[in-house]
Amino acid sequence: MPLSLANMATEYTVRKIGCDSEEKKRLENLGFVIGSQIMVINQNKGDIIVNVKDSRIAISEETAQNIFV
Repeated sequence: MPLSLANMATEYTVRKIGCDSEEKKRLENLGFVIGSQIMVINQNKGDIIVNVKDSRIAISEETAQNIFV
């Protein structure tokens, strides 16, 4: 399921990143690597705040649709 549909306060494992290689590399640098544990903290006006490796990162809903958990 895409991260954009994930429930808040539930821990998920990244299964796939489905975007072009440049965007995929950017997400991997932020900590979105296959097998990493992530949790949606908040969703606000199209932005999603995610806890990744003890950091909070805001991503757009469009980007979250390319991250599968």
